[in-house]
Amino acid sequence: MEAIEKTIVNNDVITYTFLGVIVIMWFVRARYTRSLAEFLQLPFSNKYFSSALKEKNPERSFTIIMLSVQIVSVSILLWYLLKHQYFSFYYLQEVNFFIVLGLVALFVIFKMLLQMLVSVILGINKLFYQYLYTKISYLNYSSLFLLIGLAFTIYNKKVSIIILLVSIFVFLIVNIFGFLMMLKNYQKLILNRFFYIILYLCAFEIAPILILGAYITIY
Repeated sequence: MEAIEKTIVNNDVITYTFLGVIVIMWFVRARYTRSLAEFLQLPFSNKYFSSALKEKNPERSFTIIMLSVQIVSVSILLWYLLKHQYFSFYYLQEVNFFIVLGLVALFVIFKMLLQMLVSVILGINKLFYQYLYTKISYLNYSSLFLLIGLAFTIYNKKVSIIILLVSIFVFLIVNIFGFLMMLKNYQKLILNRFFYIILYLCAFEIAPILILGAYITIY
């Protein structure tokens, strides 16, 4: 009986979280109509970056709001993987969603601050800003697919776990596409600072993946 009550409480928290995201997206649609329209065309048009990368862009807060949606999406995904029986390797009897959310938010903020510091030291802060903005934008965009997949998987018991796996696959494909587009658009800047860029990517993008992979393999 106690286990059932805990499950209900957890699902209620996730439900309120989804409702919060819906309210946020409603606000974004009302307040940032132009930015949202350009954002939804991200893989097909550079118009979003053309206006968003201007130094005095009045709607830069749009990106911050969408970043919060991204953090929530990733947190729900991790919470689901930790709780679900299909992923018994990661299964935990009790996991608090707010702890997962807090850890994800702290990780994202700490990583961004550290990246900014290192980019200034290496003298690639201009390129870093463009890279970070591009990466965050594609992560924000792809996180919407995660939310849709998670909503179908969590609330529709008839939906297979394959729906979630497909949404994760789309999430990865969108971000790989974004990375390739960034290489294409900023190839001259990258070539001028090639050594520092490789050092930067190894330290902040490749190393965390290798460490996580090693941890999973060992434990």
